[in-house]
This record gives sequence, C-alpha cells and structure tokens, in this order.
Amino acid sequence: MKKKKFLVIFIGVIIILCLLLMILKLFSSNSNTKEEEKKLTKYVFKPNVYEVCDSDSCIYLLGTMHIGGNEMDGLSDNIWKAYNDSDALAVELDITEMDSDDVNIFLDPGDDISNYLSEEDMKTLTKVLKNHLISINTVRNYNMLALSQILELLLYTDLNLDNGNGVDIQLLKKAHADHKTIIPLEKEEDQMSIIYDRSDEFYQRNVHEILAQYDTSVEIINFSYLAYISGNDLMKQVSYQYSLSSSDEETNQYNYELLEKRNAYMIERAKEFLDNNEKILYAVGDAHISGENGLVPYFRKNGYKVTRVK
Repeated sequence: MKKKKFLVIFIGVIIILCLLLMILKLFSSNSNTKEEEKKLTKYVFKPNVYEVCDSDSCIYLLGTMHIGGNEMDGLSDNIWKAYNDSDALAVELDITEMDSDDVNIFLDPGDDISNYLSEEDMKTLTKVLKNHLISINTVRNYNMLALSQILELLLYTDLNLDNGNGVDIQLLKKAHADHKTIIPLEKEEDQMSIIYDRSDEFYQRNVHEILAQYDTSVEIINFSYLAYISGNDLMKQVSYQYSLSSSDEETNQYNYELLEKRNAYMIERAKEFLDNNEKILYAVGDAHISGENGLVPYFRKNGYKVTRVK
C-alpha cells in the first residue's frame, strides 16, 4: 500500500471512524435507533444544505460524508445550487493535492499484531479478512492505527461504499476543473497531529471495539449513511446523546481535539467569510456542521438566519 494513498484515505475517513466508535456505545441500548432505521425505506440522495445569512451576506454550509455509494454519484441539485452560487469552495483539506510520505503504518521489525490483540480478536480478524479474500499474514506487520483504518475500509466494502464517491472529493474535482477558488481551512500536519498524538493502546482499544461488534458496525455505518443521504436528522440525534465524555482521559482528549476544538475554529472562519461578504460553499465533515456544537446550531442560537436549501 502506498503511503500517500494511505494518508489520503485515512484522513478522509478518520472522523467517520470516531463517530462509529461513539455510536457503538449507544446502538445496542437505543431501541429508537433500530425503529427509525426501519423507516428509511426511500433513499433519494438529498442531504441537508444550509444557507446562513447575517444582515448583508450569506454563505452555504454543507456537511459532507467522505465515503459514498452509487446514490451519491453526481451529487444532488441542492448541492450544485450552492456550488454554482458560490465564488469559492472551503474544505477541511484539499485531499486531491496532498503529498505526504510521513505516515508510519508499520510495527517495528519482528513485531506482530498478535502481540496487541487477544486470541479472540485474532480469530475474528482472521475471519473478517478471509471473507474479503485477504490472508492474515498480509496485515501482521501493520500497527494498530493502520489496522483500525483497514477494518474501516472493509466495513465500507461490505456496503459497497467508496471514498471515491465522497461528497468532498467530487466537489474538489469539479472545483479544480472549473478553476474555482479552493480554500483549505486546515493544515495537513494539524490534522495528522491529532491522529498521531495518541498512544498505541488507544488504537488497540479501537481495533478491539470494531472486532468485538463487527456485524453491528456494518449496520451502524449503513444506518448513518442512509440517514445522511436522505437528509434524516437521526444520525445527529444519536450523536447528541453521546456526551463526548468517557472514563478514559485519552479518549476525552481525542474527542475534544477532533471535534470540539476544531468546531470552534471552523465557526470563527465561517464568521469571517460572512463579515467579509464572501460567497462561499463551506463543505466540511457533517459532524462539524450539524453536531451538537457544530456550525448550524451555533448560528441558529446566535441570531443568524438559517434555512435549508431545497
């Protein structure tokens, strides 16, 4: 696996992995979740796009999903309306132009994943890989961070979801073709520092949680995906129930850095665009837009006019 490709894929899905692990803690105890999932019987791709206005200017807010199925191919009319009405596209990172080779995805020479996983986890991992025609020997030298991301990609494969159909990658390709201004909101090294400033035990726990509930994880990703593409707010409601509080201090710090701290920065950047009367399509991960402390709740609470784009 090439390092550059691994980095692009990893950054594209890391927030989804975080949300998956959050929702796993709630899914088994939340009966409403499964009942609402049954109601998602019509899957027209129409995610929520918001127009946010102050007294004299407006910007568009779009929560993106970094993976997608055939339903998302070509995007939706409300997304293209926001895109065409905007002079620039603001994104977390321009992942089409990332060129880093600084990703460490391997254990030290002679080390093995069996030194970090229980016997039961090794059995489950072997079974999962075999179902995808992959030998356990091909991943024995990967570190826990890399292994958690590999498992994430396999979960997507089970649902025929692909990072190539993600909303952000489609918008970025279009913006490059149109020579539209692209504004990266963050630096690659800042995002990667959040990921790498974690202990081996942190990602070891993540791998265990996914393996222990692999089939449920597939259900959750499918549920979250369908909620997103249909504009259903259930995924947000489930996320709200998770207080971003854990008995594990490292998990609390990770959640804060990944979501809460970045939300505050993204809010300030959005306000700058409004203050400068810039016509922007502001497209970042959906958790930053619609989460409990995201941009849409902030602007609604602070007197801005927030409407959905039809």
